[in-house]
Amino acid sequence: MDYNKIRGAAMAYYANLSDEEQRKAWEFFKSIDTDGNGTISRREYSRSLAKMGYPDTQNAFKMLDKNGDGALDFKECITLFYIITVHNGGVFCDGCGINLWDIYFVCVGCYMAGGNTYDLCCDCYRTKNFNHQNAVFCDNFKLLRSMQPTATTASASREIAKKAIEVGQLGINAINLLNSANGIAHTANAQSDDCTIM
Repeated sequence: MDYNKIRGAAMAYYANLSDEEQRKAWEFFKSIDTDGNGTISRREYSRSLAKMGYPDTQNAFKMLDKNGDGALDFKECITLFYIITVHNGGVFCDGCGINLWDIYFVCVGCYMAGGNTYDLCCDCYRTKNFNHQNAVFCDNFKLLRSMQPTATTASASREIAKKAIEVGQLGINAINLLNSANGIAHTANAQSDDCTIM
């Protein structure tokens, strides 16, 4: 797993959070830093992950600890915050159990059905290390691209939106015209009530 890519994504995500969401990241950090010394020790990390129901691995802590000082500062904790809050702990291979961060394969049927997906690392997909019946797999990037509207669909959507706006404007113009006609008719009726026939 390339933690530099994950760290880069986490920092980009954090930089674009609202002030309120950035405060939540800070509160997340403070909730793990139980002794309040400004860093998260290995022990604090292990206890907090256990409370949150996530598996604890020595390797993950080492990878998060970019400067290798044996503790996580706030900046290093942003990656953990990203993993837990954005990825709900991550996506794992249903074949071998490793965490999937880069390209991986997804069962299209499970994905389209919603709920749980069936995901495989490249090695498990290549070696057929899975037992998933009648599955059609697609890599996650291809799946994402296939969900993107085509230029024709996008163009048609823009045309439909333009027509809806035109129809809406015609409706507003018709209502204004009717209101004007009703006002004229009301004024004429009021004037005829004042007239007496001789």
